Amino acid sequence: MLERLDESFQHERQLTSDVSHELRTPLGMLKTQLSLARSRPREADELREMMRAMEGDVDRMTRLTEQMLTLARVEQAGPGNRPRVALGDVLSTLHTEFTPVAEGRSIKLTVSAPTEIDLTVEGDVEQLRQVFANLMENAIKYTPADGNVDIRIERDWSVVHVNVSDTGVGIPASELPRVFERFHRVDTARARESGSFGLGLAIANTSVTAHGGKIDVQSAEAVGTTFTVSLPAENSPPRDQAHNT
Repeated sequence: MLERLDESFQHERQLTSDVSHELRTPLGMLKTQLSLARSRPREADELREMMRAMEGDVDRMTRLTEQMLTLARVEQAGPGNRPRVALGDVLSTLHTEFTPVAEGRSIKLTVSAPTEIDLTVEGDVEQLRQVFANLMENAIKYTPADGNVDIRIERDWSVVHVNVSDTGVGIPASELPRVFERFHRVDTARARESGSFGLGLAIANTSVTAHGGKIDVQSAEAVGTTFTVSLPAENSPPRDQAHNT
């Protein structure tokens, strides 16, 4: 018990350190911009440009705060009684939303799901929607033009699997064990430029775990990446019945 408590305290200390590190940069930039704005009289256009930069720093801190609150809500939520969620409908809606984004980057986005099989799970529809939206957004972001992003849903008697595959840049093998860690970025420079904090996959992993499922990743550099989300299917038949059908 003491070891678990110590591990928990170390985890919280690391989290506090990580959050402080992420906030330090935009806060420092904001203070610098304010000091420069007050240092001497400036033209209106110049002041407006400086204010836009300051607004960007505020937006960055706001996004970090919102993601941390989302993570905290997911971690604190109990299992409770959850409604039915038709994953096929969730992914079909996301396909409609992300298709213009994919087409704008010359990427083919497809979703395939067997219509004759029940793909319903029990869960929080907004949390699950966020999980798959994050995976689809990342897949599109890191796939070059003329590439493909394919989402495939299937059911293995008691589990519904959702595979999000891309033909993108891939993830180095050395980074794969850490992709679900908070604030971990595979490509730090590119992630910072895109405004990423390295929290999206951590939130996805926490949400899937809270639903009694798991999320796995397979990747090869310059080949592509596949994230697989596995969730307990609703009304799963007994194993012997499933084998006899």
